[in-house]
Amino acid sequence: DVFDVPSTTLGFKPDATTTTLEGGVTGRWNSTLEATVSTGVSLRRFDAAGLDAITTQLYDAQLSFTPDPTLRMTAGFTTTVAPPGPNGSGSTRIGYGAHAEVAYTANSWLALRALANWSGARFVGSSETEKGYGLGAGADYKVNAHTAVTADYNFDSSDSSSNGLQDAHQVTVGVKLSR
Repeated sequence: DVFDVPSTTLGFKPDATTTTLEGGVTGRWNSTLEATVSTGVSLRRFDAAGLDAITTQLYDAQLSFTPDPTLRMTAGFTTTVAPPGPNGSGSTRIGYGAHAEVAYTANSWLALRALANWSGARFVGSSETEKGYGLGAGADYKVNAHTAVTADYNFDSSDSSSNGLQDAHQVTVGVKLSR
């Protein structure tokens, strides 16, 4: 990670190199159930002499259940390590997230989906915290063999100890062309 300007909270540029080692296993039972779990470690070393290296344990898990070809349910949990971002303080953002999604194929021309997620984060070197959740729904309408129209709505709510409560609504409409 290379930054153009110094951090306002640290007073210098938090340029860093992140190294991750992760291992896991995936199990599949017929075409009905799939589970993936992994764990690892992340080491974030800073170029600035004033910042100590940060070591973080990583976790990732996902479970997918497909009882028939028209329905797929997925849930998961993950840990992330990243720079703090433009509004974050501290030297590193350690995030935790969980998600769930349901996808349903109504027929050959209509597919529906719904999702929900939760996230939380802490910032190394700061008392700042962040938490949030999101909900969404979408549909794909196949016009013909080469054209599909997609539409999605997402609502996200985040609460940060530094920025307070923020809500966002997003509507996305698109056309997908294929050969």
